[in-house]
Amino acid sequence: MRKEEIEAAFQRLGERGADLECVIVGSAAAILSGWLNRGTLDIDVVHSHPKLSHFVRVISEIAEELGLPDKWMNEIEYVRSQLERIAAFDAPAAHRMELYLSQQ
Repeated sequence: MRKEEIEAAFQRLGERGADLECVIVGSAAAILSGWLNRGTLDIDVVHSHPKLSHFVRVISEIAEELGLPDKWMNEIEYVRSQLERIAAFDAPAAHRMELYLSQQ
């Protein structure tokens, strides 16, 4: 998925009424930020509200419509657990991470 495809997929989510807030990491985040100029196979989500599981059907339909991989958007539990550990032991570092992510 290149930047235009990622943006189109998110656009489709919005058009389908998927009121979703999420924090993404990895290649997709770097691509959307302009730091990386290549494609990725998926979008790694470390936090979403509501959970991605509420949108499984819509995510699957968008994959089919746009010719994306079935798992084009997925939750990454490991990264989330690491962020929670940082927050538990180093609240200022967790706050800096939140600020950084919110500026992207």
